[in-house]
Amino acid sequence: MIDMQRFWDAMIDCRTRVQRQNLLIRYAQIQLDYRTPKEVSALRLKYRKDWRAWMRDDSQCGCCLESPNELTHHIIGLAHGGPVENENLFPICGDCHFTVHEASR
Repeated sequence: MIDMQRFWDAMIDCRTRVQRQNLLIRYAQIQLDYRTPKEVSALRLKYRKDWRAWMRDDSQCGCCLESPNELTHHIIGLAHGGPVENENLFPICGDCHFTVHEASR
């Protein structure tokens, strides 16, 4: 399994929005395992309440540090085998979330 602490240590070292987005993009491309869309949907339903509670703990986007966080981004995607634990979640605004997903395609 991947060490998520390395991600968070690297995120602390990022000085700009672009650096933070690039780090998220790099991690979004990691593929640990493949999950079917049905498996991903089941995980989202099972853990949605926990993720929403976690989101309330932080009021700003982790990328731009300005906008209010509107979404929860999975650092390593659920479809790619990413863990469901909170350490794999990242508070993010809609604009930054779109940028990260578009660039990681």
